[in-house]
Amino acid sequence: MDSSLVAVLPSTYRTAETQIREALRLLDYCPQREKLLLKPNLVTAPLWLPLGGIPRAAVTDLRFIEALLRVFDGYDITIAEGAIPGYDTDAILEKNGIYALARKYGAQVVNLNQVKRVAVPWAYGHLRLPALLQTHEYINVPKLKTHVLTGMTLGCKNQKGLLAGADKVRFHRQLDLHAAIQALNDAVQPALTLVDGILGLDRGGPTAGRTRHANLIIAGRDVRAVDVACCDLVSVPLEAVAHLARVPYHTVGAPLDQVRIPFETTTETIVANLHMHAGVGACSRCMQSMHKGAVAYWHSPRHILRGLWSCILHRTDLIMGQDKEIPHEASGRLICYGQCTQKLAERHNLLWIPGCPPSPAEHLKLY
Repeated sequence: MDSSLVAVLPSTYRTAETQIREALRLLDYCPQREKLLLKPNLVTAPLWLPLGGIPRAAVTDLRFIEALLRVFDGYDITIAEGAIPGYDTDAILEKNGIYALARKYGAQVVNLNQVKRVAVPWAYGHLRLPALLQTHEYINVPKLKTHVLTGMTLGCKNQKGLLAGADKVRFHRQLDLHAAIQALNDAVQPALTLVDGILGLDRGGPTAGRTRHANLIIAGRDVRAVDVACCDLVSVPLEAVAHLARVPYHTVGAPLDQVRIPFETTTETIVANLHMHAGVGACSRCMQSMHKGAVAYWHSPRHILRGLWSCILHRTDLIMGQDKEIPHEASGRLICYGQCTQKLAERHNLLWIPGCPPSPAEHLKLY
């Protein structure tokens, strides 16, 4: 079994089951355990809004997960996810249709924020990981998308969802995020990584950006090889994804040159004339807070009028994270967002939106 083998196959959601089966054949992969653990990327639930919504391409698609349940029919399957601290994992799983899908196929659903954990050695001491990893064959099911903090979020970063809430925060606040992701992938190796690249996301991420119809499935046994192949596939240089390093791989299925689709990466998310800058230490909580705040915004006619002036007709630059200086590309009205930016706001006498993350009521002070 060649661990550097990466299968790349064209697919739609209609043909996903057939193409996943073909990928497993090309990889000569068959589960060695009766119990399987599927870890998709369900960081949030899709949300339509006139501005600032969450596209369907932000999460592992329900149709892709259903195809996997059909492919692995006869196995004892658990679908598991753990939302970022402060967000309701069960609600996210429900809104994504995971509970209904599991009932249909007799699978189990597990909230990783509520599971038994065991201490596993890693580069920074011990890490508390789900005990399910000891009893189940682990299949990593990430999304093909860019990320404003890490360049790309694929198989390696998707494993961050295995962590307890305190460790997720620690990755951003106390450790170098990229080094921590590398160390996590030394400690945990999935048996298989299957990337939902049918709908991809670029120009943002993890929850905002442009939907791309890449129409691809990428799979392999070595999560790092899969991630590097994905970066090559979307023409994102590894220098832009600091937690990845070049590893050798070779592909089967479709040649990369025939299916390559360039993605655009950015450290700045733009919605209307609101420019959001994610600096060092920024995490998904503030990004998710922006979506919750956007819902509150569209329910408040007074704030809609204010936002029309401040974030549509005029430019506002919103700063997140622990950067010590104002981003050089910021050129509009400056606002510091979240607890990490308090010192920056005080030093430059800027409007500060407090909270970790800011509540919808605090968010509305933005407009």
